[in-house]
Amino acid sequence: MKIKTLPAAFTLLGALCFGEGQAALANHVFFDPSSLDVNLGDTFSLVLKGEAFSGGLDGGSVDLSFDSAILQADSVVVNATLWSFINQPGTIDNNAGKIEFTDFSQFGANLSSGSFDIATFTFVAVGSGSSAINLSVNNQDPFGSAGNVITPDFSSALINVSGISNVPLPASAWLMFSAMAGFMTLKRQRK
Repeated sequence: MKIKTLPAAFTLLGALCFGEGQAALANHVFFDPSSLDVNLGDTFSLVLKGEAFSGGLDGGSVDLSFDSAILQADSVVVNATLWSFINQPGTIDNNAGKIEFTDFSQFGANLSSGSFDIATFTFVAVGSGSSAINLSVNNQDPFGSAGNVITPDFSSALINVSGISNVPLPASAWLMFSAMAGFMTLKRQRK
C-alpha cells in the first residue's frame, strides 16, 4: 500500500510545484532593462513590457513614482501600433516624482503569450544616487480582459546615477582660466 501512495504523492507534489511556477509567471508588467547605470546628465529610456497574460489583455493604466532629486521624467510614448484605441502618455509631475495615468487599450490583439511593449519612458539623470522606478495600477482604468479586472505582478526598475557629469565646463570657467593665463604671461614679461 505504501508503494502506491508514494507515486501519487510525488505526482501531486509535481503538479503543485508546476502550477505555482506557472502562476508566478502570469500577468507580469516590468521594465526593460530592469536596472541601469548612468552618468549625471544622461538621458535614457526604459520600455514598459507585459508578458504571460494567459487570458489576454485589453488594456489598463499605470502610475510611476521615482526620486525626483535623482531623476526627472522627460517623455512618455505609448506603443500606438499595439494600443490603437487608447494611448495616453499620462501626466508628468517632476516635483512630486511621479507620472500618473499612462493609459492604453486595444481591441482584437491576442496578447496571451510572449512579451509586448506597452510604453517607453524617457528620463534625465539630474542627481547622484539610486532611484527605484515603482509601478502601480491606476484604479481609474485597471488592467482588464474581456470585461474582467486583472491584477498583474509589477516589477520595479533600479537606476544608479554616478556623479560624473558629461556636461561641459561653463563659459565662466574658461574665462577665468584664460584670465589667469594672461596674468601669468604679464607677470613673466615684467621680470
